[in-house]
Amino acid sequence: MKAIEVAEMLLGKGRVNRIMSIDLHVDFEGQKLVDMFVRHIVEVFGFIGLLVGFFMEDFGIAVKVWLIGLVVAVLICVPPWWFFRKHPLQWLSVEERTKNEKKARKELKKQKSKKKSSKRKDASSTSSDSTSTKSTPSNSK
Repeated sequence: MKAIEVAEMLLGKGRVNRIMSIDLHVDFEGQKLVDMFVRHIVEVFGFIGLLVGFFMEDFGIAVKVWLIGLVVAVLICVPPWWFFRKHPLQWLSVEERTKNEKKARKELKKQKSKKKSSKRKDASSTSSDSTSTKSTPSNSK
């Protein structure tokens, strides 16, 4: 038996479908927000812990306050809350993707051919310039 079948037997099909329909992703903007939250929460609790530990002259209290900050950061940042999913990605269909790839390849080929032709022109003009500017030694006796 598969795990889903066992869960359907234990919980019922409706509950399993509801659980399976929960979005567990976080978009890129949400990831940036999570990173900012974690840094600031840990920094603030670390600073508060340092101050409390300094004035109470107990390093253990400073560590405990910092650890409380870590727990708060985990509770806020690990679950995929709705505000971490405000900017969903717009995926391209297969047809649009292949069209875009073909256009990009054509443009890349055009750019490469332009570079090659400009290099050939530069090389031919420099070689003709170098032969015409060469001075012949004069026989002055």
